[in-house]
Parts: sequence; C-alpha cells; structure tokens
Amino acid sequence: MDERKNNPRYTFSSGYYNNKPVKEYKKEDVPSFTISDELRAAVYKDMPDDLSPEAKAIFRYYRLCMLLDYDVDFLFRCIWDTTYILEQKKDIVSKIKPNDHVVCGEFSAIYFQFLREIDGVEPVIIETNINENSRHYLNGFYTDNVSLYCEPIDIVHSATYTEQDEQYEFSANDLARVKAGIAPGGISGIFPEDTFPQLMHDVFVEATGMEPVMNYENMFYEAQDIYQRDNVHMHEEHEDDEEHDEEEPEDQSLSELLQEFHEAPETNIPDSEDVFIMRFEAFLEVLRSYGIHDNSAYISFANLDDIGYFGDSTTDTRIGERYLVDGRPKYRRLVILQRGDTPVIYCFDPLKLEISVCDREQIYARIRSGEWIYEKPDEKIKE
Repeated sequence: MDERKNNPRYTFSSGYYNNKPVKEYKKEDVPSFTISDELRAAVYKDMPDDLSPEAKAIFRYYRLCMLLDYDVDFLFRCIWDTTYILEQKKDIVSKIKPNDHVVCGEFSAIYFQFLREIDGVEPVIIETNINENSRHYLNGFYTDNVSLYCEPIDIVHSATYTEQDEQYEFSANDLARVKAGIAPGGISGIFPEDTFPQLMHDVFVEATGMEPVMNYENMFYEAQDIYQRDNVHMHEEHEDDEEHDEEEPEDQSLSELLQEFHEAPETNIPDSEDVFIMRFEAFLEVLRSYGIHDNSAYISFANLDDIGYFGDSTTDTRIGERYLVDGRPKYRRLVILQRGDTPVIYCFDPLKLEISVCDREQIYARIRSGEWIYEKPDEKIKE
C-alpha cells in the first residue's frame, strides 16, 4: 500500500459516513461466509482473467447488483412491525441465490466475502446508525490505487433535467440502476481521476453487456419509441392538403432523442388518460425486455415519473400488500395511480409488471382490513 493508507479517509477510519458516526469491520472482525454455488458461478461467469484488483472488485459489485434485488418485505416490516428483528446468520447468507432478495446487511456480507478473496484488496464493512433502532450497512475497500465506498441501496441524489435547471430527485440504488444499464451511483471515494472512470466504464460493459448511461433517459426514450411505434396511426392528420406539400419529418431515432435528454419533459406528447395507458404499456414492455421486476421495476417507474414520462396529471401512492407464506406475513409493494382528468384509479404491480383498474371501495376495504397499508401515513389516495 502507498503512503495514502495512513490517510484516515483513505482507510475509512475517520468514524463518519455521510456525517453519521460509523463502526468499521475488517477481515479479522468478520467471519467467513459460504457463498452458494449458484451465486458464485453467476458472479464469475465470463469474467476476464487479466483484471486488476480494482477491476475484479468492481466486476463483482456490478454482477451482484445484476443478480440480486432489494427485499421490500424487510422495508415494510421495519415500518409497521416493530417487533421484527432481522437475524444476520451465516446460514441465511449461504442460501442466497441469483434473483433472491436481500437487505443491506446481507449484501454487505456477501460482497465482503467476494472482496476478501482478491489479492491486493482490503475490504471493510461499514455500519451506520439510521436512527436509534435501525442500522445500515455498506462496503468499502482500498488497494494501492483507490479507496472506495460501495453502497448499492438507499442513496438519493438531486439532479436537473431542463435548461432552466428544474430539480428532481432520483434514486442511486445500484441494485436497480445496474440492471437498467445505468452507471452506478453508490460508488465513491478516492481514486485517480485520469484512469478510474474509464476502468468503471469498461468493467460495466464486461459485467453487464451494456453501454452505461447516466440516468433513466435510456428507458424513458426506449418506452417513448415503443409508444410512437405502436400508436403512430393515432397522430392527427392535417385537414389542409396544402400543408402536406412539405414532407413531414420522421420520428427521431433513439440516439437522437438521447442527445436531447435535457428537453425530456418537453416532448410535446399529449397528457391524457388514453395516452397514459399506452405509454405505461410501453414502459412495461421495456421492463420486460430488461428482465426487471419488483423493487427495481418500482424504482424505474419512480425515476421516469420524476422526469415527466407519465404526464403531469399523474400522482402515485405507495402501498404495502400483506399476504401469508407458510402462515407468516409477508409484504410487497404496489403503486396506486390517479390522474387529474379521470376518477378511475389504477394499480401498478411491480412484481407482476401489470397495470389494472382498482375499485375505490375495495381499496378502502383492504386498507381497513390491514391487507393493504400505506407506505407513508401522510401519502394517501385522493378523495
């Protein structure tokens, strides 16, 4: 290790992360976890042999983000069931396979085990207190060249989407972003500016097979292209024949639209109920093409909604649906969608990738019975 290893920031021993006090766990503090054969094989599949220590670590991070998703059941239990405590056990981590759902502690244990197997990489697990009763975990590692935090869950950044610098928030949840071909938002730290961004890019392409973009503009315009492709016949025709003297321009290609992402909310697509349904179906087609569902599908929805894809008349309310598995309660997320131009209420199911009409009285009945609960008590369906 070079002299920077003595820098407190570089070795994660400063005691703070995002202005919160932390505990740091190193190799000698963390027991070895057994990784399932299925998960190990999927992480290592087609991994190049000649990667640097940093590239090996980042490759494994991307692959785990592709293979795992966030456990929304844990989210709702933390909110509504104060008696629930997650027990972090070796046998829980060892049973995790591709397409399973994890929380921050489980991801951290798995990724730590992968990191400790790389020569030249010193891994840590970082524990922060979210509040008095809740802890959050993420990974860090350092080599001779870099010192990085790797947090795949629970990061939110602010960004702008127009020339007027209007602001919106987007999730940097890498479990969702990497699946959608979006550059990670949870990797930060100290690294050589002249070489590391290119390494991150090249490893992303190797691990995911996709060229990374910076935000959900790729899905925005892929869905828009599908909408235009399937509904071009609905464009109004000009009544005046003289207006047809000049050849009408063809629809823009995806690459051209991507170049104009900053104008995304000004795409001049009508904001009506019929258009909303057609655009939502196009969005679902994009999700299916990426193989994205459940919490990652919800995050994709939330990001596209923030940048105007579903129209300004659309509002959403997050719901937790309670059901039983082997007699034990489980939760999953649904989204209630309402529009200003219709009393109809829609329900988006991120797990099944479906949108359907909901009856208002049935919604109230499910909430009264406890089958459905509001994710945020102050965020309720409109009367």
